[in-house]
Amino acid sequence: MDHAPSRNSKSATLPVDPLQASVADMTSERVIVYDADRRILHWNLASQATYGWAQTEVIGRRLAEFVGEDGVDWSAVVAKSLWQGRARRKTAAGEFVELRLGVQVHRDQAGAILSIVESGRLAATPEATSAPCLQIDPQVYRELKGSEARYRNLINNVPLPLWQRDARMMTEVFEGLKASGVGDIVGHCKETPGCVELAKESVLVTGVNDSAIRLLNASGKGELLGPVRYLFSASPETATRIIAARFNERCNYIEEMKLRAFDGRLLDVLLFVTFPQTPDNPDLALIMMVDVTAQRRAEQQLRKVESDFAHAARVSALGELVTTIAHEVRQPLSVIVTDADTGTRWLDRDEPNIAKVKAIMARIMENSHRANQVISRIQDMTVKRDPVRQPVEVNAVVEEALAIVAAESQVQAIAVSSRLDDRLPIVLGDRIQLQQVVVNLLLNSIQAISVSAPEMREIFVETSIGERETMTLSVRDTGGGIPSGHLDRIFNGFFSTKTDSMGIGLAICRSIVDDHGGTISVANEVKGANFRVTLPISVPDETPNE
Repeated sequence: MDHAPSRNSKSATLPVDPLQASVADMTSERVIVYDADRRILHWNLASQATYGWAQTEVIGRRLAEFVGEDGVDWSAVVAKSLWQGRARRKTAAGEFVELRLGVQVHRDQAGAILSIVESGRLAATPEATSAPCLQIDPQVYRELKGSEARYRNLINNVPLPLWQRDARMMTEVFEGLKASGVGDIVGHCKETPGCVELAKESVLVTGVNDSAIRLLNASGKGELLGPVRYLFSASPETATRIIAARFNERCNYIEEMKLRAFDGRLLDVLLFVTFPQTPDNPDLALIMMVDVTAQRRAEQQLRKVESDFAHAARVSALGELVTTIAHEVRQPLSVIVTDADTGTRWLDRDEPNIAKVKAIMARIMENSHRANQVISRIQDMTVKRDPVRQPVEVNAVVEEALAIVAAESQVQAIAVSSRLDDRLPIVLGDRIQLQQVVVNLLLNSIQAISVSAPEMREIFVETSIGERETMTLSVRDTGGGIPSGHLDRIFNGFFSTKTDSMGIGLAICRSIVDDHGGTISVANEVKGANFRVTLPISVPDETPNE
């Protein structure tokens, strides 16, 4: 039976999120938060103004004690976690108001009810207005219903997964934040993370198509209706960026994100969000997704194959240096053996010459370091690992590459000189891969000079700052150049003018440079070829595009 409680009723104090409560008070909608037993946890200012009871009077009480039976199907609310419809409620003054309500249930991971949030707007009724009732022509009504059916059919047959969502509460929250002087919504969300959590709960999915059901492997549409939180479980930061796009009144937002399907699969999807801003529904937003999981996996497999190919090319390049590498290691080891023998004899004397032994030990240490450096360079080149992008000093990479080929260039009587720009900024890249590019280019020049046997046997390496935030590496030689008919094929895989070469060195160079966002080219000069590599010196901007 309907009855109004005493205004001196004792109220209970139950926990409610302070941020959620303050945001609810900012909206003009009637927002009521209940616990699992439908006792009122929060009663916002708009509810107080509409119904006539103060917050202190209703907190801890059930709504039916105040407004009577109102037509809300609470069994459906609990079963489906979402209900929308109309309700007729009594006010403290004994009058009745009719509202359009949306009720949603918030649950924990185990499925237990945490809270029930209701938001409502006054519904225009013939009793609430002096305007005459609108008479709708049956033909017009049929056309409207047909138009709605065509719209639903169009949405359902869109081949891309599509979500329709209602963000009316956040629209009013944004207006309140702007009125209070908030301009940087991203900074505001970082300072008050509860704002993002509120958006995930208050923005509702009101419609989906069959493609969305299939993408998430859901049991039906009902499983996808309600708060949008589930869309961002694997990419929580995406929600903040969408909030920023809507707050800044953008029309569209696009990014690639991770999406967790209901069967636990992690998907890669391209996310498209559009805010149509229609006059009759300004809070509408549409979300579309393109599943690119298979494409990303194929790219990952391709990168692995390229990495394995590059590793094979590094080992192959070192195979060409095996003689000089063995000499580089054998020489310091021979010195160490000789010095150790000499030191032993000095120590075996009746009066050991400690000063001589110390000098010999110092030379042994020096040659040990030399041998270790050679072995370390070889190990870096031969170890098999996934590429790692990190800040790299290209000049240091060039110096390492020069050290690797130094012995080979000396054996071939080739003078290698360099001019490295000390103003060169750091680039983002994989050190070993970039080192491989330089080594391959140097070996290519050494082989060209060895074959052509010119009188002047020189290689010149230079780094410099290029145009449009790039750096340039050039390797010039006096090896006679490249036949003009081969210039357009020199970077193709398995193309080589040498009978004992697989022709993969320069192809690997191009693959690595392309993967680093750069370019590689070659041109003939007076005495030989000039290979030119450009790399971006600024870190690529990974901010999602509008």
